[in-house]
Amino acid sequence: MNLRDFKGILGTFTDDRADLDIEKGQLIVQIRGELIEATVTEEIGDVYVEDGHAKTRAFDWLINRVAKLPQLADRIIGHVAREPHFVTPAGKVLDHIDAQRDNERPVHDVPTEIVTLISNRTAGTSNILYVTSDAGEGKTTVIDQIAHDQANRYKKGEAEWLLLPLRLGGRSFLTFDDVVVAELVNRFRFQFFYYDAFLELVRLGVLVPAFDGFEEIFVEGSTGEAVSSLGNLVRTLNSSGGVVITVRKAHFEYHSFRDQARIFDALSDVDASFARISLDRWDRDRFLEYCSRRGLSDAGNTYAAVRDKLQSSDHPVLTRAVLAKRLVDVAEKNDLSVLLERLGTAVGDYFYHFVNAIVEREVQEKWIDRSGVPHQALLTVDEHHRLLSMIAKEMWITSSDSLGAEYLELVTELFAEELSKTAPIARQIANRLTQHSLIAVNRTTPLSYSFDHDDFRMFYWGEAIGTMLVDTEDPSEVALYLGKRSLPEVAADAAVVAIRRVGVDMHAVLSVLRRVASGSSAVSHLAENVTALTVRVLDLLEDAKGVTLRRLHFSLNSIKGRKIGGVIFDGCSFSQVSFDGTSLKEVKLSHCTFDEIDLDGLADVVDVELHECSINSVRRKGVSSYDPAVILQILRERGFAATKQDDSEVRGKQDDSEVQGEVDELTPLAVRALRSFLRATALNETTLERRLGVVSSRFFEEVLPLMIDKGVVKEVDFAGGGRPQRRFRLAVSMQSIEGALSGGRGSSLTEFLETVATGRK
Repeated sequence: MNLRDFKGILGTFTDDRADLDIEKGQLIVQIRGELIEATVTEEIGDVYVEDGHAKTRAFDWLINRVAKLPQLADRIIGHVAREPHFVTPAGKVLDHIDAQRDNERPVHDVPTEIVTLISNRTAGTSNILYVTSDAGEGKTTVIDQIAHDQANRYKKGEAEWLLLPLRLGGRSFLTFDDVVVAELVNRFRFQFFYYDAFLELVRLGVLVPAFDGFEEIFVEGSTGEAVSSLGNLVRTLNSSGGVVITVRKAHFEYHSFRDQARIFDALSDVDASFARISLDRWDRDRFLEYCSRRGLSDAGNTYAAVRDKLQSSDHPVLTRAVLAKRLVDVAEKNDLSVLLERLGTAVGDYFYHFVNAIVEREVQEKWIDRSGVPHQALLTVDEHHRLLSMIAKEMWITSSDSLGAEYLELVTELFAEELSKTAPIARQIANRLTQHSLIAVNRTTPLSYSFDHDDFRMFYWGEAIGTMLVDTEDPSEVALYLGKRSLPEVAADAAVVAIRRVGVDMHAVLSVLRRVASGSSAVSHLAENVTALTVRVLDLLEDAKGVTLRRLHFSLNSIKGRKIGGVIFDGCSFSQVSFDGTSLKEVKLSHCTFDEIDLDGLADVVDVELHECSINSVRRKGVSSYDPAVILQILRERGFAATKQDDSEVRGKQDDSEVQGEVDELTPLAVRALRSFLRATALNETTLERRLGVVSSRFFEEVLPLMIDKGVVKEVDFAGGGRPQRRFRLAVSMQSIEGALSGGRGSSLTEFLETVATGRK
């Protein structure tokens, strides 16, 4: 570290740059009200500082004396909970693109692999690591476990960096600086540096932020604030440091540019590399290991009983960590047989029965009114559900994952008033609520409470919505509620389960949903949520003939695994829709638009008509097709019927494409190369050679010169070790590439590249 860098970094810790003075080897600086005087010397190109103690390198002095990272390590140890029965998850790793392996590889120890990926960062590049899984499969637990263990190793001198877990979920999110400062001060009680200093520590590699819950925030922000903020953060790192991002679903999908286009477009002037590690669901061995750690003696028989009752070893009850934990809780209380009996009657309602079993134990063992004789339960099971639904509803309205003690007390008062509870009973409810097994102290926000797990909060979101759809006489109230944010799948499932328990006519519910969505924008949260609920209601209807859905928007997995029959879709839009496990019978799609239809795993197609629909691409066996003629042929082979008008339009395009068919062989090479930039903002020549394999020579001879000539790719200076080689960066935005792919590739490589270049930045 030279003197200039030392002064620049030290200045980020001061209240004012004027508080820093270095003259003739004497340092005077004021930081947070503390005046520090020291002697600064330079020896063999490095800076040393002596402030009354031993002379130390400037880097070490900044880390220990100014940034106080040893104290931050103590705060992480004290404020990040370590799972006492932690089971090491397995997973799959997709390395940074410059690594020798280009395909996913399995790993048996995810935490160790994450530490290795963070430690082995590429110099001169910002390294972004995605950690992905579905909800409740242990992302947060893994990050917390690593952070806690890494802090202990740092204190012992066995590690050189700290992992700082930063919660994003449930916040009203705009920028990362607000989140970072709030977490440092409120959660970790650490007030020794500002956001600028935080960035310097990340650039130096001694601090690695782990932003947990990024996807939930991204879904909430319809204008993409989270994406642009992540891009801004990485750009400010200036091709250095590393960041960990945990998401519930895989944004890291390479068959589409759309999900990450805005991130990459914000990183056009820096070097950044992306890698991913996905967590596997638990298998039998990990379930039994957890049972052993919990001291459950009959784990093998418990696993076999649940598997046989549910007729699946892949059921979420056995494979999702959060549900397996609750299953063991029930088994320890010897209530497993009762729970299994309920699960067997309606497997689709398993989550409700799980939560119900927990609530019943609260009613029978804890929430007892002992003021009179005989003792009585303070609340019934249904009243418990209602109270918790009111709490979840308040969290939804306030866009928060927790409520302060005063808000919790207010909700309790409203609940007691609605149910005409006496004052003594109301006081007991308020006193016991914070001790409920589904409620926990929020570790992020002082004096606040949240649900024990996000899944429970989302379940009660759904319970509240189901109650509103059944009881409401004013659709505008439901519209106001559903328009707040995107509804997670767990909540949508819970809402429909709640409706079905009441026994309401599903056609009447569909009518309410149509009135709720009337007049809303097709891309609003309201339209998205109504679509999610409507599809689930249709899945339960044996006869949906005569039902017409107009101007709704269907997201990626909205109709995945559903049974839909007799429905007319009119003017609806579909994003990259997956038909995996979907059954379509006597369905008509009229004037609908599809970004992409994924036909892999499509269960059944009977009498499905496409009338004047616009389809950008079809994906089959992992390969996307953009040519209209090929799209039509694939759909017909799969059982879809198209109108003659669509047929004639496509035939004309097919004739044109056949003339240029030979030239179009080069376009896939260009597309493959462009897709490589989804994992790094700049690529070396050897990396492209490895990615393209045996066709790389043709790419470099025939395709790359044309890509450079059209201004799609540009050559930049090589920055790295080893032999000098050519290095390339995109000269256009990712969104222009996505637009070219979505609109059809064109009939030749030249036409495709010209289409891409029209969106040049």
